[in-house]
Amino acid sequence: MPLPEGAEAQWRRKVSWHFSVDDGSIYQSLPVGEVGWHAGSHDGNAKSIGIEICENKGIDQQAANDKAARLTALLLHELGISPAGNVTQHHLWIGKNCPALLRKPSSGWDAFLVAVENHFAQVTEGPGENDDAISLDVLASIGAAGRQLGGERSSALDFAQHGILSTEFGGGSEAGMLSAYGGLIDPNHPQAALPARIPRTKTQILVTNPSNGLTVVCRVNDVGPWNTHDSYWDHGSRPASEAQYEHHLRAEDGRVPSNRAGLDLTPAAMLALRVSGQVNTRQVVVNWQFA
Repeated sequence: MPLPEGAEAQWRRKVSWHFSVDDGSIYQSLPVGEVGWHAGSHDGNAKSIGIEICENKGIDQQAANDKAARLTALLLHELGISPAGNVTQHHLWIGKNCPALLRKPSSGWDAFLVAVENHFAQVTEGPGENDDAISLDVLASIGAAGRQLGGERSSALDFAQHGILSTEFGGGSEAGMLSAYGGLIDPNHPQAALPARIPRTKTQILVTNPSNGLTVVCRVNDVGPWNTHDSYWDHGSRPASEAQYEHHLRAEDGRVPSNRAGLDLTPAAMLALRVSGQVNTRQVVVNWQFA
């Protein structure tokens, strides 16, 4: 089955989003818990789910818009999010004229929001006509991105920190290196480093690999990478290393970061998340929260 023009574009350009919608089908490209590259800003990518409404010639545009509204309502319902103020345009993040067709008529976007709210009300009351297929897609997406703890489903969106690049430390020639908290880094146990000191009440983090749903609990046993006073988790912000890397700025350790990492994991943690590669070179984008 050929992909719609919007979905196929992801393979040609360095962009990615979660769902592509046309007048007949919904195509899912990413789990909802995985960060896409669709908003044009780090903040937008980390905090939103990207839905592309196809606008190619010959489709029933109104039907595509309505299908996108129903998908949006189902996502909101499944993730426990209110529609009020939480459905935004691409325009919000970088000022781009997008979604262009919905922004053209003065009532286009308002009508879309009304459709989302109407479908949300119907979903809350119970499944309506043609909702089952979309519901299965949404539930499968959340399940693929989630984790199982004690038989309880938990979406990756529940994690406090999303889409954080983690690099590897403490293995190979670094085995037995000194910890900033005292003692040694143990490459054979799941341990982590965060770029600021943490209180003794927060000594463990739960890390998930959204590409396969695997999780591991790590003891925070060092400070880094790149920075030593960047407690981005306390401020709802992104790691300082991301901007430092992008704009070639020096980090607190005096170097210009060679990657965007806001977390370090030991080889044991990387193995638990099934990240392949040579020791001390592996990288993985993860979600994490204090355990």
